[in-house]
Amino acid sequence: MIKNYLAYIVFILCTSFTNVAKSSDSLEYFLNQSNKELASFNYNQALQFVNQSIQYKKHNFKNSSYSAEFSQKGKIFKHQGLVDSALQYYNFAEQELIFSAYEKKNYAHILLEKGRVYKSKRNYALALKNFNRALVLYNDINDTLKIGTIKLNIGNVLKSLKRYDASLKNYNEAISTYKKLNLEQKVASSYNNIGNLYRQIQNYDSAFFYLYKTIAIRKKTNKIKPLSYAYHNISNLHQNVGNYDSALFYINKSLQIKYKVKNEIEIYSDYLTLGEIYNSMGDYKNSIYYYEQALLSDNIKSDIETITELNKLLADSYYHEYQFKKASIAYHNFIDLNDSINKIIGESDLEIELVNYELLKDNLNNQQLLLQKEINEIEQNNIALNSKINKNNTTYLLVILTILILLGSLLYISFKKRLRGTNSHKIQLELQNVELKRTLISKEEKETLLKEIHHRVKNNLQIINSLIRLQSHYMTEKNYAQKLIETENRIGSMALVHEKLYQSENISKLNAKNYIQELCSNIKDSYEIDIPIYFTFEIGDMKYSIDTLIPIGLILNEIISNAMKYAFQGKEKGDIYIKFCSECLEDKTVLIISDDGIGADLTYEELSEDSLGMELINSLCEQLDGELDLNTEIGFKYFFTFPELK
Repeated sequence: MIKNYLAYIVFILCTSFTNVAKSSDSLEYFLNQSNKELASFNYNQALQFVNQSIQYKKHNFKNSSYSAEFSQKGKIFKHQGLVDSALQYYNFAEQELIFSAYEKKNYAHILLEKGRVYKSKRNYALALKNFNRALVLYNDINDTLKIGTIKLNIGNVLKSLKRYDASLKNYNEAISTYKKLNLEQKVASSYNNIGNLYRQIQNYDSAFFYLYKTIAIRKKTNKIKPLSYAYHNISNLHQNVGNYDSALFYINKSLQIKYKVKNEIEIYSDYLTLGEIYNSMGDYKNSIYYYEQALLSDNIKSDIETITELNKLLADSYYHEYQFKKASIAYHNFIDLNDSINKIIGESDLEIELVNYELLKDNLNNQQLLLQKEINEIEQNNIALNSKINKNNTTYLLVILTILILLGSLLYISFKKRLRGTNSHKIQLELQNVELKRTLISKEEKETLLKEIHHRVKNNLQIINSLIRLQSHYMTEKNYAQKLIETENRIGSMALVHEKLYQSENISKLNAKNYIQELCSNIKDSYEIDIPIYFTFEIGDMKYSIDTLIPIGLILNEIISNAMKYAFQGKEKGDIYIKFCSECLEDKTVLIISDDGIGADLTYEELSEDSLGMELINSLCEQLDGELDLNTEIGFKYFFTFPELK
């Protein structure tokens, strides 16, 4: 009888939980379907699913909040470029959260989306206000991902306000957050924004660096829609520096992706860029065609500033094609539109202070509201809890007994499984012991290994002694400090081999690429150079013994040190190229070291005269049975060929 009663109670509980789960699944289904339709740009279908979610709540849940549905509608309208409608629904969602079911996470999301909408409307003061309010809430709930998103958006606003240092600081904080979370796509978005910032301040080298990093990440992760934005930006950058063929190549790749994913909202911006490229090339027929295509787009109608600029550009292209009537109409349109809009170029320091004041005031109001609601919820929960305790003591007892029975059953099953697995674990331990004994190093092997280490140390100490003795012949009272640095670098290149070797699992071989890259970095750090020096490496996945890498390292030290001291005098930057390849020539290993410095009008013999560096290079090359070819016409280029190295 008791067993039947317990089974009935369990059945009732499971049925109740199942009904609640089904209701929750239904709500999630509508919003998930809305997001899928939005991703496919089916805006009407996306709105229909949101409306179905609202109707479902009305019929199944009394006094329910529609904040999620209003927020989704705001998201849909924002994607359509209808920023005023988007802002209206985000405000509805915010009111729902404040006056009914206040939750920090949802409220912070609404503030973030409102900030994005205000940013698109170029109302930077309100954008910053909402972003900062959202940041306070995300910090409270320790949502690291959203903190990074806020930092990225604040960086965008500050960039629009031409506060480039503050913008770059927020971008780097966002990157640091995304890297901790291993979010490559988010890192790529930050790089993309930094690239645009550098393009805006005409630092084109840095802009190319960050935009190409963006493209590389997005290609690797196969995210084609964001990739189209990176192609669009790199096209604009190529246009800025006059690389029109490259600009056309990348903007057409951007258009191909947008056609493929049916991203009609953004296509007009590619048409505008195509028009600008052809205008810069003097191809005014094509520039007119793409400018007109951009103006015909429905999605440009809300962007008055872009329409104004387009009319100005069209007037110029019409004029060059002798279409003077059209040029006159376009120019008059430009004048009328320019008079009717009030461009927000930047926010004053006073306005930013007002934003901070409003933020502080809003935070205090929100904290007060949150505290009052928490007090009310606690009081209501206490009343409900007392009522449930008085009415349902028996039910709770039965539920607890049922849970204890289930837990006991689970523990018994777990115990049986562990008991059955004991023999298997014992066999595994025996196998591990056998493997451990097999891999232990014998006493004789240890003694042999120790002798080898002593031998290597002795040889290297002899080399160091010889280097110091040779260096002393070239040392004077004036140059002793510089010569000591050179000697320190030579010894450091040898010490780095040992450091890398003893850190690796295989102490007989060392990865050449890792060693050479770290060596070059150490040498560069040892010299105070006022210009940026960039290294380009082309090194295969090769491993060599210490007897090979020490001479190679000393050769690299001499050549790179000479480049640091003499190669780039009077230049704004320097590039050093290093190639180390075992497959470039048959049965040969090739080492190429070159720079784009000022070079020298000297013969090989003149360079070798009274030069410890060239003497060491020649000696080390002969030690490896190699040959050296030196070219000094454009910078210095050392071409070494060795027999197969070990």
